Amino acid sequence: MYSFPEYCLSRLLPAAPVPGSGDEPAGIPGLRIGGINAGDRQLLLYMAQDFGQAAAVVLTLPLGLSESWEEVERRHRHWCEGNGRRPLWTTSKLDPVESAYIHAFPSLERSRSRRAAVGSALLRVGDG
Repeated sequence: MYSFPEYCLSRLLPAAPVPGSGDEPAGIPGLRIGGINAGDRQLLLYMAQDFGQAAAVVLTLPLGLSESWEEVERRHRHWCEGNGRRPLWTTSKLDPVESAYIHAFPSLERSRSRRAAVGSALLRVGDG
């Protein structure tokens, strides 16, 4: 079973590519899980400290969904490992795979940082 929350994690959480494949890392380099709260319904994501950006977001599961973030994360981690990808979201520091990717595309990362400020502002609209 492939749920929407698992789809989200597959796009967000970083994983090293299959060795020798030539693929880029999956997910967002530097993104980490900070914890699971509120009865396994809320997932805290943050950027690794050595990435240079302080950012965090909380994802909340829909009320009608019976699975927990712990189950979703575990299933996604097992999928990665079973398909030759190494999960990178389980450590607090950047993995060499993430660092190499970030340094290979510095202009892309600068552009992403500039766009992140706009996205952050949009998320705050309506906070009062």
